[in-house]
Amino acid sequence: MIQQSSNSASWLLRYVELLLPLHRLIASGEGDSEAADELRDLMDEPWMHLGAAEISLTNGLSEDLYSLGRERIEPEGEVDASETAAFKHSFDSQNWPQALAILRRNQEKFPQDEASILRGQLWAFMDLPAAALPFFEDVARFRSLDTGEEQMYLVCAVLAGQARNFVKRARQILGQTQDARKQLMASEVLFKAAAESESEELLREAINAAEQGLGANRDDEDSPVRSQDLLSAYVNLALGYDLLGKSSQACQVCDVALKLAPDDPNLCDLQSFLRNPDFPPAQKSSYRNRLRRQPDTPVALYQ
Repeated sequence: MIQQSSNSASWLLRYVELLLPLHRLIASGEGDSEAADELRDLMDEPWMHLGAAEISLTNGLSEDLYSLGRERIEPEGEVDASETAAFKHSFDSQNWPQALAILRRNQEKFPQDEASILRGQLWAFMDLPAAALPFFEDVARFRSLDTGEEQMYLVCAVLAGQARNFVKRARQILGQTQDARKQLMASEVLFKAAAESESEELLREAINAAEQGLGANRDDEDSPVRSQDLLSAYVNLALGYDLLGKSSQACQVCDVALKLAPDDPNLCDLQSFLRNPDFPPAQKSSYRNRLRRQPDTPVALYQ
């Protein structure tokens, strides 16, 4: 595992933010363009602040990004048993950089979609959700993402601050599935996009999506939705109703959530906030942001 200070992590994130659009330009044949050169110039400063481990990580990401867009080919032989064991050990011990290195050594032995889904998951596990997104998108060239993969993909979009770019996909999911997990994750994208754009229309859409997902969960006795995802949906829903001035509905939703987790301190804070008519209006926005839950990390989702 790579241990990073908050300062080095911020420089790493900045470098990755620049590396991704550079590779998009390279993939479109514009690697020698003025726009690409401008990105390379901007990358110099964060590069100077990276340590050896971070440099190795970004070099590996660059190599992985070059693998995008390959056509499906017949795998060249099977992965050696020793490499399979080493990959499993790296995965189980959460040594994600080592797992990626093993995958690179053996990538010709994997179908393209399998290699890309593994890369997407592993980069997500390293708390680099923006780096994971293009690999999930590469898989979609060959097949649909399954429910768990779709959920992780959307979580990465939210954590990467790109929810507004995924509104169309969230709407497609809501129109195509009765799966409560997918519906609730789509609602998460819409809530985040509404917050980013301060759009009341998106907020109302997000509320409807959350109600749809929660209803599907109630109707399915064997629903696989995790309690953490339900709580996030209820919190988003309560805050959404509060933003629309529907205080009684917000309080009712919070009360339902408290039945699921009566000792959750954040839910208790939310209940106090919603039932306090004297809360200073100027402080409401920042307090809502503090109460709003982020989705679980991809590692927690996988577990």
